[in-house]
Amino acid sequence: VIDAVSGQLPTFLLLSLASADAAGFFGIAYGTLAVPMQLVGGSVAQVFFVRAAEARRSGGLGPLTRGVAARQAWLGAFPMAALAVVGPAAFAVVFGEPWREAGVYAQWLAAWLFVSFVGSPVSTLFDVHERQDTELAVNAGLAVARAAALVGGAHAGGAVGAVAAFGVVSAVVWAGQTVWLLRLAGVEVRAVGRLFAGPVAAAAAVLVLPLAVHLAHAGDLWQLGAAAAAGVCYAALAARHV
Repeated sequence: VIDAVSGQLPTFLLLSLASADAAGFFGIAYGTLAVPMQLVGGSVAQVFFVRAAEARRSGGLGPLTRGVAARQAWLGAFPMAALAVVGPAAFAVVFGEPWREAGVYAQWLAAWLFVSFVGSPVSTLFDVHERQDTELAVNAGLAVARAAALVGGAHAGGAVGAVAAFGVVSAVVWAGQTVWLLRLAGVEVRAVGRLFAGPVAAAAAVLVLPLAVHLAHAGDLWQLGAAAAAGVCYAALAARHV
């Protein structure tokens, strides 16, 4: 219940703190990005949960968890990083110019959605290790932090400020939870760092061109074309890891 309420906080609070337009922009941004990622992450989580329970008994939980998290990181790093660069252009082209603002929201949500994509399968370790009490505490803390971020962000920067604060807080909490669970599974500290460093560095490297095109205020189609070319380069780098 807490998790469901926490996920719906932006819609309800944006309606009261900003406007119906802001809630609509958030809805299309979140739905477009989160739904496909949740489908993939949820499917992986179901399989991982069964194998993790078996691996814990056999002593192989660490390598299994590290491998799943690494693949998720490589799959999710480029799409979210690309949206952080060309989000407004992408939403304007796909949904129409009136929805450009939703692309700005997507930019602020990208980091959280990437971390949650990596951490979604890993979060089943709460059940594998029978740490549901810790999971309850984390979810309750996240809900409170999100509510405070939305209210504070709205007062400081309007609707965009609220979404930005929501995205940053969610990313930080999810990152902390994921790192803690990886360590609980037996993944070494250095290995945890490499899980994120590799795909993030690769995504940043190939996005130099789209970023330059964006900063040059080129047209939306030029920005998306540059991002597509970068995606091909990233896929070649990621192929050996996925």
